[in-house]
Amino acid sequence: MAIETNNLVIYGSQRNTDTDDGGGQYNGEKVEGGYSNNVFDDTSMLDRAMGDVSMRKVFFALNTNDTAKLMGAIAFIAKNPDDENVSVSLFSTESWTGTRNSAQNRVESYLAKGGQAAGSLLDTAYKGMKQIQTALFTSETAYPVGTTLFLVQSEGETTEQIQFVRVTAVATRTAKIVVDQKEVEYQIATYTINSALEYDFIGLSAAQWYSGTKSQTLVRETIVADTGKYYASVKLSEDVSVADTVINAKSAYIQIIPSAETEIPVTDVSASGKNTALIASNDKTISTSKTVAVSTTQACYVGCAVLPNTFSCTVFGAALTDKGGQLVDSSGTVYGTIDYQYGLINWYWL
Repeated sequence: MAIETNNLVIYGSQRNTDTDDGGGQYNGEKVEGGYSNNVFDDTSMLDRAMGDVSMRKVFFALNTNDTAKLMGAIAFIAKNPDDENVSVSLFSTESWTGTRNSAQNRVESYLAKGGQAAGSLLDTAYKGMKQIQTALFTSETAYPVGTTLFLVQSEGETTEQIQFVRVTAVATRTAKIVVDQKEVEYQIATYTINSALEYDFIGLSAAQWYSGTKSQTLVRETIVADTGKYYASVKLSEDVSVADTVINAKSAYIQIIPSAETEIPVTDVSASGKNTALIASNDKTISTSKTVAVSTTQACYVGCAVLPNTFSCTVFGAALTDKGGQLVDSSGTVYGTIDYQYGLINWYWL
């Protein structure tokens, strides 16, 4: 008996929901094609505004009355959603009984803990808090918005507690402590995180951190760990014909998790926009020599606006020129940035 198209079927799962126990074993009921919302729910206005990840478990099967073999079977997405903000992909957890919770863990495991991060957790961050503070040396730089950090308490012990947190806002300030009757300057970075802490994470006081005391809670960076394979369809960037050996696609990537957008206040920017047209006042060279404080924690004011690609200076024997808003030496090493409109220099390192 030949295998026909109607013998290729899709079965649903026990619970076709987005709850933790969604999925499970197959329910023996066919998912009929040609019907709207027979697997996924409609995309609500709230989902469009906030973003959403919906997961459904289905089973591909061959339904025949004999033992005919289906050779080279594949599953693919024949048509993508018309809405470009909605993406669909396929992946397998290789489990007949797995639930949505296990599938979610597989997706979220794209990040793994990395090396110890710059800074140490200050004092105790209590369960339910959505902010943490770390102590850093003045030579260290706080992590930017969008960074994912890994908190681990009692690492390697039976009481180990872990949590991944994503930074949604960051603020830094300079603080001082007294060590051996001397003032020591350090930085405090306050991170706002995307989700509340699930445990109490115990850190160190500033004095303990400076003296090198081992913290009960470590803050680690994260690295990408591709634990899953995802399959999707993308549009072609140009038509193809029979016998073509090269096919150009619009992109080799697909969005799996909605990207988060966070409002960040921008200061000292005119209401009409940040980009201001700068016009040269003359074609003369303006030279000056003066002693200024050069520090990574303090901006340096040139004295006036600067026309791009016209600035040069010497700092600690290094001849620097501006290039695309950065101050670089002859080898291309970046020493800082320059704000042309306001004539402000911010140093990276010295």
